[in-house]
Amino acid sequence: MNMNEACLRHVDKVRQVATGMEPAYLARTRLGRLILACLRTIATECDLDEPVLPMKFEIQETASQWLKELTQRCNNIYELSRFISQPSEPLEDRWKEAWTHLLHELDELEQLLQTKDTQTLTLN
Repeated sequence: MNMNEACLRHVDKVRQVATGMEPAYLARTRLGRLILACLRTIATECDLDEPVLPMKFEIQETASQWLKELTQRCNNIYELSRFISQPSEPLEDRWKEAWTHLLHELDELEQLLQTKDTQTLTLN
């Protein structure tokens, strides 16, 4: 299994949590694994040190557009994942909104990962 396939598998696992009744900690765990898998793919492609933990990530300006977009999607998902917690009445609207945005980002990330084979990665 290549790195993109692993990332796509993590996208699917997060989506399963989003549409199911699993506890929020499972969602946070799966999101962390997704972000880390994608960031490791990015780091490998950019010849950077692989991160140990999920985090906001920056790459060289000379990286391909595909890698820049992938990094931005991962950073967006990382930020949104901070708001994924067990819903409570005062925070329920914010929780639902975060999941709506997160599912959109997952869709975009999935599409981006699926286009990698058609991209020419040029790193300087």
